[in-house]
Amino acid sequence: MAIAQTLKRFYNVFAPRLFNSVDVETRKQLQLEFWQGYDKFLLANANPMADFGAARSRDWRACELAPCVSLWTALDIQENWIGVGLEFTGRKGRNIFEAVRQQTMEIVRSTGLVVDQEVNSDDFHLATYRYARIDDPGCWPKYYSQLSECVALYLQFYKNIAAPLAIKRPDQLQVKT
Repeated sequence: MAIAQTLKRFYNVFAPRLFNSVDVETRKQLQLEFWQGYDKFLLANANPMADFGAARSRDWRACELAPCVSLWTALDIQENWIGVGLEFTGRKGRNIFEAVRQQTMEIVRSTGLVVDQEVNSDDFHLATYRYARIDDPGCWPKYYSQLSECVALYLQFYKNIAAPLAIKRPDQLQVKT
């Protein structure tokens, strides 16, 4: 009987965190509403740190910082997470990624954030993820705040460390500190 109770408790606690079944129509609507709310949050706080373009029904948004480096924000309603990171593409992007990846400890030390280093065949990421129930709009303001803090940190990291290697627009970045 104890095993059955433990399994039931395990299912009730962890199952919703692992996968959230949402139909396509609802998912698209939640994505659009979440990003629209995020844009309003940034404007209300006079803090549009990066231009991610207009909010749309998609799970990611990106802002090009240099031809080989982009800042992105993402969400996954079904897997219950939000994330922010830098994507490095192409040969030059890979070189920049390799040069800065050891310096990610600066972010970890100063913020306590976990920074994942993701290496794929044609792109490379420094990323931070956190658990988020996007299907619960009551939590969105907290998520907006967390995303904004991470975006600011990654922009500052880019400006101080990666931008001199990318040599495009580092002095034009308006990074809020």
